Amino acid sequence: MSSMGRYIWRAFCARPIGMPIPPNWLGLAAFGLLGLVNPGFWLIGAGLEVAYLAGCVSSARFRRVANAIGVAEESRRSEERLGRAMDRLSPAESSRFLALDERCRLAIGDESRMGHEWHGVLRESLARLRWAYIHLLTMRRAVAGVIENETGGVSDRRSLPEQIASIESRLGDPGLGTDVRRSLESQRDVLTARVEARREARERLEQVDAELGRIEAHVELLREQSLLAAGPEAAAARVDAVATSVRGTARWIRQHQTIELEFEDELDAAPPMETRPA
Repeated sequence: MSSMGRYIWRAFCARPIGMPIPPNWLGLAAFGLLGLVNPGFWLIGAGLEVAYLAGCVSSARFRRVANAIGVAEESRRSEERLGRAMDRLSPAESSRFLALDERCRLAIGDESRMGHEWHGVLRESLARLRWAYIHLLTMRRAVAGVIENETGGVSDRRSLPEQIASIESRLGDPGLGTDVRRSLESQRDVLTARVEARREARERLEQVDAELGRIEAHVELLREQSLLAAGPEAAAARVDAVATSVRGTARWIRQHQTIELEFEDELDAAPPMETRPA
């Protein structure tokens, strides 16, 4: 929706504090009912509505209020999206994300030193990198859940290798019945497959940890660069570096995301990083 369309919609739905229904709607309903008695009221109502909307949209004060409301709503939606993502993390992982979030804000640097345009672009790029980071944390938690339980199940608390060794020992009994042997062999194959799945999960966990560490090191480097170098040229170099990192991380996630993360947002739809008051 264009900015003019948003202004018109906010004027149409404007509701003073304490009123459950916008007064504009009540006026439209009143003229609609009067028009059933005399259709001329419909023309009067339409004219008044156009005049009301035009007056609101042409008012600089109304536009400022509408913009402030839009910013507040976008901020609220962003916080909700981040909250839903963090709900999937453990307390330790949430703390890890919050630490990176703080370093990202420090890496943005001072707007007065790099210019408003580059400052906004860098903030947007770091927001995408931060969003990719929380995707990785969610992936890490899913992979870790696969290898947390090394036992065979509820009824057998032995480790999988212990169960396989026990089955192999039983299969060595020459007096074992055919049906029992077939069942034990099938169970052994299933347990062996689970051992292999856990081995692959451990490798994936190491890969995710390495990617998380790379992002953390990159953000820390950007933070240090923001203290040492200022100006548009330095900001442009930092933006290019972040954009390259985001593309690499997004490509890595899509290549290795074999576990459904249940994210309702795409990697590119990152919540903006709000500027905190000094």
